[in-house]
Order: sequence, then structure tokens, then C-alpha cells
Amino acid sequence: MSRSAVLELFTQIDGLPFGAAERALIDRAIALAEEADDGVLAYEARLRLTASAKMTGDTDAMLASFGWCLGMHDSDPALYPLRVGELDLLWQFKWMAGTLGASPLFPRAEIDAVLEEMETRYRRAGVGLSGVLQARFDDAVDNLDEAAADSARAALRREPRDEYSHCDACVRSEDAAYLASVGREAEALARFDEIVDQNLSCGEEPETALSRALLPWLRAGEFETAKAAHLRSYRLARPRADTIGIIANHLVFCAVTGNEARGLMLLERHIGWLAHDSLNARAHFAALRSFGVLLDAVVRSGHAEATVRGADSDELVPFFGAHDGEWTAAELAVASWAAAERLAHAFDERNGNDRHMRRVAESRALADEHFDVPIQGEGFLPSIPTVVEADPVDAPGWLVRARELLGMGVYGDSAAAARRGLEAGVPARADRIRSSLYAALIQALISAGELDEAAARQVDRIVVLREMGWDDQADVEVVLGLIMLGTAADDDTHVLEMTLQAADARDANSETRADLALTLGSVHLQEGRAEEALALVRRAVELLEKTPDSPAWPSALMFLAHALARTDELPDAAEALDRLLEFELDRAFRATAQHLRAQLAGAGGDIDTGLTAAESALALWTRLGHRSGMVDAAVLSASLLRDAARYDEAVTRWRLAVREAELAERPDVDGLRFGLGRLLVQAGQAEAAADVLADVYAAEIDSEAKPGARAETLFWLGQAHRQGDDGAAAYGAWSRAIELYTEAGDPIGATHAGIALGGLLFSYDDEESVSVFEAALSSARSAGDELQLLVEALHSLGRARCRFGDEAGLVELDEVLAIARAEEADWLVADVTDSKARALQQLDRLAEAVPVALSAADGYAASDDTVAAGLAELLAARMLVTLNNGEAAVAIYRGAIERLAEVPQARVSATLELGDTLEQLGRPAEAAQARATIDG
Repeated sequence: MSRSAVLELFTQIDGLPFGAAERALIDRAIALAEEADDGVLAYEARLRLTASAKMTGDTDAMLASFGWCLGMHDSDPALYPLRVGELDLLWQFKWMAGTLGASPLFPRAEIDAVLEEMETRYRRAGVGLSGVLQARFDDAVDNLDEAAADSARAALRREPRDEYSHCDACVRSEDAAYLASVGREAEALARFDEIVDQNLSCGEEPETALSRALLPWLRAGEFETAKAAHLRSYRLARPRADTIGIIANHLVFCAVTGNEARGLMLLERHIGWLAHDSLNARAHFAALRSFGVLLDAVVRSGHAEATVRGADSDELVPFFGAHDGEWTAAELAVASWAAAERLAHAFDERNGNDRHMRRVAESRALADEHFDVPIQGEGFLPSIPTVVEADPVDAPGWLVRARELLGMGVYGDSAAAARRGLEAGVPARADRIRSSLYAALIQALISAGELDEAAARQVDRIVVLREMGWDDQADVEVVLGLIMLGTAADDDTHVLEMTLQAADARDANSETRADLALTLGSVHLQEGRAEEALALVRRAVELLEKTPDSPAWPSALMFLAHALARTDELPDAAEALDRLLEFELDRAFRATAQHLRAQLAGAGGDIDTGLTAAESALALWTRLGHRSGMVDAAVLSASLLRDAARYDEAVTRWRLAVREAELAERPDVDGLRFGLGRLLVQAGQAEAAADVLADVYAAEIDSEAKPGARAETLFWLGQAHRQGDDGAAAYGAWSRAIELYTEAGDPIGATHAGIALGGLLFSYDDEESVSVFEAALSSARSAGDELQLLVEALHSLGRARCRFGDEAGLVELDEVLAIARAEEADWLVADVTDSKARALQQLDRLAEAVPVALSAADGYAASDDTVAAGLAELLAARMLVTLNNGEAAVAIYRGAIERLAEVPQARVSATLELGDTLEQLGRPAEAAQARATIDG
């Protein structure tokens, strides 16, 4: 090992944010330094470890590392100095008292000794005492000693700031939190406002301060401020497990603002963090109280039986105790309060007072506070009861069970059910039941990959077929083996055709020939030969007409519906399914048929029929307890609801799909979460969308998803942030999306993201939008035959150039006009003409702009867009007024007012301007008459 290797690791460490990757490099650096017996490098590495452990909530590692470094410094201060570059042992001393005080395991005397030693070392080093006084203040506040806190605060305010003072953000945050805790909320809010107004920040700010200010802002009636702070603070805090204390404040916010469902979702997301830092009992105390406050609110909202996912983790047993199965909200509320009270007793016993128990009482009293601050996008999902069905009592019942399990993909259980049916005995003259049980057993074995066992059971089935007198079917299965029961593939096409021809030649049983036709048709359908499949399935249906009681009818009609759908004969496919649903079907088969019926109805624009069918499928899969089927049906229902613009219902259904996919551990769960996030954006529920999509992006980072997938998630995350008026977050998301789309070689995605980012900047009147639009146009030109995208990029760039005084933008607008005219896109011609008129206005070429605006108005009118025509005329009239041509403007104003009749604000503005123009022309009577129409 060379020093250079460790120094290179230091460079990498210092360039990374605190977290797992950074910690892994620190551990590597320590190992290499110790391997080389280089104490100086080991000292530097552990100074980094102390800081990293502090920022990631690893208290054990922080205390051990700090103690080791302190010992090394004391052993040789020259070799192991207090400060190494930006790393400072005295600065790290500021964390020690608070760390010990956070656990009742450390006695009060030990905390006081640390504070005394800290002051001694600061004085010995000749540095200011601001850091010491801040540590004393924080210790008093954290341990609820109001008298000591007041004294320390006064001393701190007298002490000049120095290099060991907290940053401005932290000083104000700690001070504001103290003032709020002692009821001085007006002063606290002034401090919190300073943090926001001055945009103060550091490693843990402003998210800490914003979360602390939530209740004071709510109590002061500043609801929108509190809501915005909640959303921003939570977004900043959510990636780090050491922020459980901040999360606690957000859970309380949700509880007292009527957002119990959102709070429960956040609790489920972060409950595991309770076990992240075993020594930070202060954070545990805050979290447990917040759990109690939130869960009590959930119970009061009527959802006492809602399950709290994640609460049954083994890591949480030390907090809540052992529990059989999932915790309900009501049960966990009781356990949370009990755990909080245990910690309160421990802290109070250590501190010699009852202040922590009083804090528990204060938290319980929050049940009496409520503020109406709704956040869209959350809602309680229905509880799905565990399905427990009695075993069938006879062979027909076991046949139904086997088929349902087969339809659910539970092949081992399906085979077991079929065997139970065969063991149960078959009623007299019910050989068809026996043959069907063998068929179900064989199909389950094939699906499970147990082909040898399946072949052996087919021998048994053939014996039954001959006993039934079905020699034709038996002969075919002897020749084709398992092909007839589930293994048919493209390679089997020829032998199936030959067997079907032979069966026709000897006029074999019609059901046997129908079975052959269906098997051959299924192969064609699998291989994409829909026309060939349809001909065979129709022939099978014709053959089955001779035996109307044949059990093959449901399969035949299902195949027919699929084949008709593949050949775009949707009405006929729907008719086949309607006929199928008249049969007595097992629930899995019926659910599958209803699902296809819903898809066909949706494709045909019959949303109501589609929803009825999708909901029927969902109900059937729910009764069967088949989570994967529930997921697919819920997504289909959500998609249909979205198409019907019933967004809130669609979101609820999609959330149900995500929950069941998580419980089923489906591999596509992240894709479903992405779909939910995109739907939330479409539903206008920006805050919820940003939460969901941020989770998806984090999961994609962890799984090293492909750049294109991450780019798409960021594109929609940017849309959510933009919709939520968080321009900075949208800028970051779209900027990174463009990079990832480019890395993935996706010019279409890069163009979309570039247009979105450019539009954001343009809305802020930022000239950087021009360069962003230029890059988007370059991507659009390289995207191939994407005319609409090219038009959008050209239009955006042309408008932006002209807005910032560059006449070259007119070239892009003229190119769009040429494309629009070539495509005979009349409305687009009018729209771009309108943009050109406004561009000319911005370039101070008003005389040219007026006829262009009037041309746009004519184009809009011809396209039946009356409002846009009126606005274009209003633009022309205003420019004429600026050109001192009021006479011409009057007539145009009148036309604009008429067209803007349904847009009151624009109509009033135009009418007032007309009055002013008439007044200036010396026509006061007409001016008064025009203004009088406003009231009329």
C-alpha cells in the first residue's frame, strides 16, 4: 500500500455526499492505513469517519471514532493535530454532549463532564467559546431544562461569533425551536421567517427548521406557508434515515391537518428508520410520540383496522413488542404511546424531573387541534380480507378448485386439487369429470415443468377416455401426446395439420376435431398468425354447434374472442365474450373473460361497459385472493377511469394496484409506481406525484436502472414539480433528464425534456431558455420523422429568440408556418401566425405586426376558435393604439369584444380600452356608452 492510494481515496471521499458510497471508501481508507501501520493516515481517515457517522446517524461509530481520535491527539498533539485541513477535532467536540444526552443510558454527570472538558479544551486551544455555549444551550433545550436554557441562551447571545459558532441557519433554527417549545411562538415565527426569507441553509437546514415551524405556522393561520414548508422539508429529508426526527414533525402535521391517509403512507415508508440508530433515543422519543398522534387520528377517521405495513419487522420488536401478524392502526397507536412513555420515564429518571412525561401529555393534547389543509392525492385503500375457503366435498368441486388455481398460476396447488378430486371418487355416469380432472392435473404439471409426470398421467387419462367410449380423442392423444394438453408449439404445426386432416377423413367425433382445430389455432395465434387462427377457431365453433353441451365451449369462445380482437373485429370479439359469459364458469376463467371484455370496450370507446367488466374482474380476483390478478384488473380499471377523466377514482384504483403488487412481490412494482406517479401528474395532484416519482427514481438509482428509464422518471418528476410551482426542483429534474436521455441515445426524450426545461426558463423570463431550446431543436432534427416534435421545438425557439431581441427567431417561425401549410394544419397556421405577430411586437416592428395579428384572427375564426380570434384582434387593436391609429383600432376592438363574450376578464379589459380610445378621439358619448356595457 502506498500513501498515494489512501490520499486518492481521501480525494474521492471529499467529493462525495455523506452516505453509503462515501462510508465504504472511508472504511477502505482506514483498512489500508492500518495495514500499513500509518497512524497519521488512520487519524485523518477516522476524522472523516466521525463526520460521516454524525451526518448519517451512526452514533456508535461516531462515538468510537471520536474517542479514538481524541486519544491519539492527546498521545502526540504534534503528530495528530486538532485540525487537519477542513477536519477539526474541536468542531467535532460540539456533537458529543448532544449525542450522549440523546440516550438515557448516559448519566447526567457524564454529559456535564463532557461539557466541562469541551470548555477546557477550547480555552487551552485559545479559541472562542461560542461553540461551547451553543452546546450548553442545546443540551438544556434537548433535556427540557428551561431555566438552564434561558441562562445559556443569554450567555450565547453575549458571546461574539467565532469560527466555532453554528452557522446562521442552525443558530436561528435552534433558537426558534426553543422559543416555540416555551410558548413564545410569535418570536419563534420571526426566527423561522428569517431562515426562509434569507434562504439560509446547511447540511441539515432548512429542512429541520421548516419541520419545526409547521405547528407554529398552522396556529398562526399561515396555512399555505405551512403546507409549502411541509412539502419542501419532507422532500429534502426523505432520502436520509438519520432524519427520523424531522419525519416525526411531518407525521404530526398530517395528523392535525386532516391528511391521515398521507401520514399513514409516510409512516409506512419510514417506520423502519426507528431502528436506524440504536443510541438516538431522543429521536425515538419524538418519532414514537408522532406515531401515536398520527395513528390516533387515523383511528378517529374511521380506519382503526387499517394495517400498518412494516410495523411487524423484527427490528422493531424492541420498540413495540412481539405481535402476531400485521399491526392495525389502533394496536400500533397503543404500542407507540407505551414505548414513548417508557422512554419518557427513562429520560426523566436520568434528568431528575418529569418534563418528558409532560411532553407526552402535550403530544396527546394535539388530538384537540385541527387545521383544514388538504393535500391531494392520498386516500385510504380498502382492506382486502384474507380469503379462507372451505375445501370442496366432491370431485366436481375439486375440479373447479383445480381450474381456478390453474387460472391463478398456482400450479402445485392446482395439481394437488386435481388429485384430491380423483381420490374423492366420481359419481356414476360422470366419467367426463374424471377426464377433466386428469386434464387439469396434466395441464398443471406441464405448467410446473413436470413433463414426465404429466406424460404418465396422460396414460391414465387415455384409459378413462376409452372407458367413456371416446376412442377418437384417445387415439389423437396417443399420437400427439402432451401437445393436446398444453405443450403445442410452432414446431408442432405440421403434425397437428396432418392429424386434423386424418380426423376429418374418417369423420371423427366433432369435439375431437374441434379440440384439434383449437390447439392448432392457438399455435397460430401465439405466433402472430391471427387470420389463420381465426379460420381454425371459427371451424371449431361450427363443429361444437353439433354438441351444445360440450365443456369445450368456453375455451372455444375465449379463443374466438382473442382471434377476432387480433384481427381488429372488436364488435364481434365483444359479442363472443358476451356469449361466453352466459356459461357457468369458474371464477378465474370468468375474471379473465371480464378483463378481456373490459379491454375491448375501452378500445371501442365504451368506457361504462369497460368499467363494469373491469370491476367485475377485480371483484372476482379479490374473492379468490389472487393479488396479481387484482393488480392487472385495478390498473385496467384505473386506465378506463382516466380515459373518462375521473382522475380521483383512477388514482385510488392505481394505488390499490401498487399495494397489491408490493404484497405479491411482483417484479414490475417499480413500473406500476411510475405509472401511478404519471397518473397523479395527469390528475393535477402534484405533491403526491412528486413523492411517488421521487421514490421510483431512488429505486432506479439503487437498482442501476438504464439511463432511459431514469430519464423518463425524471421527466415526469419535473412535470410534477412544475405543476407544484417548485421551479428549482423542476429545473434540476429536467436538466438531469436531458443528460440521461442523451446518454441513452434517445433524441425524442431529450427534445421533450428540453422543451419543458426551456419553457420553464422562458416563463421566468430567463434568456438561458434560448440555448436550451436550441439544443432541443438539434435533438428534434436528429429524431427522424417526428414532425410534431420538430414543430414544437421550432415554435418554442422562434418565440424565445424574438422575446430576447433576436430577429433570427422569425426564421424558425416561418419554417413552422411552411410545415403547417404543407400539412394543411389550419389551426396551427393561425397559432404560429399569432406567435409571429407577438414576436414582431417584441421586436418593435408594430406596423408589420398588425396585419399579421389580423391574419391570425382570421385563421382562428376559420378554425372555429372564437376566443383565440378575439385575443388576436385585441393584440392588433392595442398595437394600433400605440401607433396612434385609434380610428382603425375602434372597429377591431368592437370585433374582439364580440368574440370575447364568454371570457369576462378579457372582455372587460377590451371594453375599458375601447372607452379610453374613444375618449382620446374626442367621442365621449360613445366612450360612456361602451363602458356602460360592462355593467350590462
